[in-house]
Amino acid sequence: MLLRHLVTNPVDNAARYNRPGGTVRVRLTERTLTITKKHGDTHGTGPATVWASIAASIAQAHAARVSVRPRQGGGPTVSVTFTGT
Repeated sequence: MLLRHLVTNPVDNAARYNRPGGTVRVRLTERTLTITKKHGDTHGTGPATVWASIAASIAQAHAARVSVRPRQGGGPTVSVTFTGT
């Protein structure tokens, strides 16, 4: 359940807190899930930062790491990388 939360919560937040007509890009590679909002966040970066603090402990338990990078003129880019160690 926690692993599902680690992956689905940032996608849900990106869609929920995006501006009307905004888009969300999800990119999945062999070990990394990256979520980026293409348009401005009407609620700031709050949901991503709250999620990141919770996600760090979940990620650690599943050999993963989380990064949240701000984007100029838009919402943050959230990445979950499974290290496999």
